[in-house]
Amino acid sequence: MSLDSLEFLNTLERRINFTESDKSLLKDQAEWGKQLLLTWPITSMVIWVVMLK
Repeated sequence: MSLDSLEFLNTLERRINFTESDKSLLKDQAEWGKQLLLTWPITSMVIWVVMLK
């Protein structure tokens, strides 16, 4: 099953009533989110190694 990302985001925006302020906040924090995603594989691997010990 294929998901159209633009359609999905538009639907999400309508359903949770994103305000312009919400959108602005998300845009302001976009760089932080990108950094989190870049480090997530390493972080999750470290957590698994610690849990397995």
